[in-house]
Amino acid sequence: YDAGLISMKLGEIRLLEKDYAGARKHFENSAGFHTKANDNLSLSEVIFQTAKLDLVESKTDDALQKITESVQLTEKIYSDVANSSLQRAYFSNVYKRYELYIRLLMEKHKQQPDQNFAVQALQANEKLRSRSLLETLRLSEAKFV
Repeated sequence: YDAGLISMKLGEIRLLEKDYAGARKHFENSAGFHTKANDNLSLSEVIFQTAKLDLVESKTDDALQKITESVQLTEKIYSDVANSSLQRAYFSNVYKRYELYIRLLMEKHKQQPDQNFAVQALQANEKLRSRSLLETLRLSEAKFV
């Protein structure tokens, strides 16, 4: 488990240093560790980091595939968390995944306007906004009669 987290952090450092091959190697190693450990929370983060790497390398299709996988895994984890305070903490940590997902969908829309990418981006944005509103209401402990 620790080796997977360390490898992910090393990948993030390599990404910042623009050592893309080194970043990819560390992200792949980290994904292997987290897959074996059944740690979907960390795995979804590694997939997100790999999507960012793909985007920097102008691999938009690969980035979109990975961020879609990360968001789907994120949604599954979120729905499995019963405690609302844990859901809030978890959601606040993954907001950037949704932002990247929406950004990539809009880039794909520019490339292929006839393929419904804008609709998917709008749906993802609305889901994100509604989740944010729900979290705000929970924080305010609003009671609806």
